[in-house]
Formats: sequence, structure tokens, C-alpha cells
Amino acid sequence: MNWAIRYWTVVAVVLIAVQPFLGSGCQKMRGQQPTELQQEAAAIQSITPVRSDEEITSEIRRVFSRDPELAAELIDYTVTDGVVVLDGRVSDFKLSTKAVSLAREVIGVHRVVNRLTSM
Repeated sequence: MNWAIRYWTVVAVVLIAVQPFLGSGCQKMRGQQPTELQQEAAAIQSITPVRSDEEITSEIRRVFSRDPELAAELIDYTVTDGVVVLDGRVSDFKLSTKAVSLAREVIGVHRVVNRLTSM
């Protein structure tokens, strides 16, 4: 994933997280316009892609199957709310690192939990 997408995804997540503390409810009650920060958060929310766990799972399956080294490994993965859990055994520790790296690059992944063991 290029740095710009990752950057704006992080910015969107942070802005979404702090939005309840920005007092938007009070301003709306008083008839005031949203602050510049609230407008930016809304704009980012509208352009940040939201993917279902099934879409993320399909993308990880596609990415892993295109890599000849990872395609030969027995890697199980589950996705819940954008959190990917990698389970199984790989023949080399480097492949574990590669699998985590590729999974992190999939749009919609918030976190990767590595439970892979090497033989």
C-alpha cells in the first residue's frame, strides 16, 4: 500500500475516534456550522474505502496465491472487523514476515496478528 493511502487511513481513523469529543452535538443544537476539523473528518470518511471482512479475506487469498513461496505454505487466515489473524506453519521465518507484510498492505486491514510458526 502506498504511503498516501496508509497516511489518510490513519488520519481518518484518528479523526473518527476523536469526533465524539469535538462537541458536534452541542454546535448543532445551537445552530452553528461544523468546525473545519469536523468538515475534514467528514470528507475523509467519505473517501476512505470501507471493506467487508469477506472482501479483505478474498484479497488476502488472491495476494497469497500470487506469491509462489506463500502459495506453497499452509497458512490459515481469518478476518474479523479488519483484524487479520494468520495461523499455521511456514517453512522459513522470512515467509512469516512476508505474509504479515503482504496482509498489512491490503486495504481495509487495521491490524495483523501473527500466529505463524516456522519449522
